[in-house]
Amino acid sequence: MHSKIRQLGFRASLQRSWATSRSLGLRCDLAALPPRREAKIPIVMTPAQSAAEAGLLAEAKAAEGTPSTEASDRVALCDGGVKRLYVARSEDGQARYCQWLISTDDHVKIDTLSPKLYPRPKPGEVLLEGAYTYTDSRRLGAMGDGMHQLLQIARDEGQSAAFTYVAEQYLPSIRGCANVGFELDHVRVSKRRLFLKRITFVPADEAALEAWASATAPKPG
Repeated sequence: MHSKIRQLGFRASLQRSWATSRSLGLRCDLAALPPRREAKIPIVMTPAQSAAEAGLLAEAKAAEGTPSTEASDRVALCDGGVKRLYVARSEDGQARYCQWLISTDDHVKIDTLSPKLYPRPKPGEVLLEGAYTYTDSRRLGAMGDGMHQLLQIARDEGQSAAFTYVAEQYLPSIRGCANVGFELDHVRVSKRRLFLKRITFVPADEAALEAWASATAPKPG
């Protein structure tokens, strides 16, 4: 039994060390935002200065012992000094959704943590990343409402375009981004070959177009 477990662990490690992942690079024209779709509960996006203030430490602690590391990943962004975290809070002050609004000046921190994973925004461009819906706030429409508010903040600051990245297989998340005005722009391809990792940005290909079409197709009924 232990031998079989070791074999499975070795295979999983091998797969991680020799893998290719793809994410859709999405762009939003901030001058052409669609109407806001409000969440099922009223929320307002406000800045947070730390993981503790954002409620992410509590989320990460609650997730201990589970396979999910999403909250812990966001805590790492805070600890790494990535600036401009916004949290969507309901009227009772509870955190419902959070995401970073990263400008050209703030890009250096996220690039240090994840080298070359994101192109440096040009003047007038921002990056929205680290989207996270809190555990007990799923299926409330917080992501769409919170992201739309964040795009409005960027527009009001004089920015012209926003980018974000979504794994090609995460169709519901792609649909959510499309609902707030994002369009398919390009593809990020990450290839890991043992200890080497190469990231490239390429035009949208047939697979990307198919994923986008599937995610944005009208729901039946």
